[in-house]
Amino acid sequence: MLNPIDNPRMQEILDDSHHLEMYRRGKPIELDDVKRLTMGRDAYQYYFQVPIEKCIWGYGWSYGKGENPLNAFFQCEASLDQFYTHFRPETCLQALILDNTAQGWDSLETPWRVDIESKPFSGENKLGPEHGRPHCGPVSLERLNLEKFRLREVLQSIRNMGYMTSYYASPDQHIFGYFLVNDQDFRFLVVNGQHRAAALVELGSQTLPATFTSIAPRMPRLVTSWHLDFLAGVAYDTNQRGVVQHIFEGYFDASLRQRRREYVADWLRLAQLESD
Repeated sequence: MLNPIDNPRMQEILDDSHHLEMYRRGKPIELDDVKRLTMGRDAYQYYFQVPIEKCIWGYGWSYGKGENPLNAFFQCEASLDQFYTHFRPETCLQALILDNTAQGWDSLETPWRVDIESKPFSGENKLGPEHGRPHCGPVSLERLNLEKFRLREVLQSIRNMGYMTSYYASPDQHIFGYFLVNDQDFRFLVVNGQHRAAALVELGSQTLPATFTSIAPRMPRLVTSWHLDFLAGVAYDTNQRGVVQHIFEGYFDASLRQRRREYVADWLRLAQLESD
């Protein structure tokens, strides 16, 4: 299996990078590393290798093969059509616990993504909000085709040229995200470079080379139950605290992870049947 740090081309590029240093010489991080990285003042200057089984996309989809709609695309492109057709939650609560009848939260935004002044979703990649969101349906044909184009292009680029970290002018153009920590377990939610992450997994990577954004207001580095308590009564009503915890735990629930695997397998099967 390919690990980016073991790829000679990747190692040469990383050594030549003027922007970021490799944390712990590229060893896969553990919980103690998460604690150090999320509190380190200079952490945004480093890359760290996150084990694939700890990396997630969107509403809890693991980046492991067979667990992520973006990765399933590489087996059958029409599986992404199936994902956007069938996965249409109205709130992040419904999305995380896979129950379209769940009540208690009325937004597709997670409770800890807080703005001083709330703003509606304004679109992405020059596509307005009417084209839909990348993490769930419904989406327009333009949005669907854009997602497919990006996946094809990034896979071909990495396959031909390697994952070139020094290509990017700023750390904020790399794969970055933030950590969720629950008891003694953690997840890394990929926010930027989501298609590159899927392509690296497809090519056999066992870790993702990730970092933090250096633009502090854009997102936290860490979310725990303590942060949810801290936001209660400010970011959301205190009586919603239980619902917020339910949303948070949806990222860690093993039974929900298994259901996501089953959904991905079903969408892939439907796509393959239609393609025959």
